[in-house]
Order: sequence, then structure tokens, then C-alpha cells
Amino acid sequence: MATDVLSDVWREACRHIEIESAATAIAAAIARAMPLAAVVVLRLDTAQKTLEPVAVGTAEGGPKISPGPRSLPGGTWQKLTTWLRHGQGAAAGGDHDPGWLLACVPEG
Repeated sequence: MATDVLSDVWREACRHIEIESAATAIAAAIARAMPLAAVVVLRLDTAQKTLEPVAVGTAEGGPKISPGPRSLPGGTWQKLTTWLRHGQGAAAGGDHDPGWLLACVPEG
């Protein structure tokens, strides 16, 4: 089942040149296999320390994601950039609680 979802995601990503179209198609593909509200692709602006949605794909009945940049508190920005540089997954619990990631999620 996971392989089918991954294949569907890659198929949709390859079919669509525009990232917005790809995000919408990918959200639909994932939503057929598991609960999903939205797929959001964010751009980091390191000079302004903001995140901005560049593509949003919502599943049927999914949220309306707020457009425009979102400022992050300094500690959250630092955790995000460290996490991205190291490329590690995030798991709940202990010293590695990813609760700070919620601050990165656009409102909607």
C-alpha cells in the first residue's frame, strides 16, 4: 500500500510542471490512501526569517491556507534551520519533541 501511494505521488509530481498543480494532485493521491488535509510547500527566506507557502494542495474539504509570509520566533527559526541542515526526522517525546514544528505550519 505504501509503495502504491509513493508511486502515485511520483507519477503526479512528474505529470505537472507547475508546483501548485502538482501539490493539488499529490494531495488527492495521498488522501485516497490515508487521512490528509493538505500538502503545503514552503519557501524559507533566510534574510527575513520567514516561511511562505509557494504551493498548496488541499484534499476535498481541506483547509484554506493563509497566503503570505509567516514570521517565526528566533528559537523556532533556529530549530527549523538546524533540523533542515541535518536532514533528520522528527519524533515526539524526549528532548527531540517536534512541537516547535507546529509554529511552522501555515494557518488554515
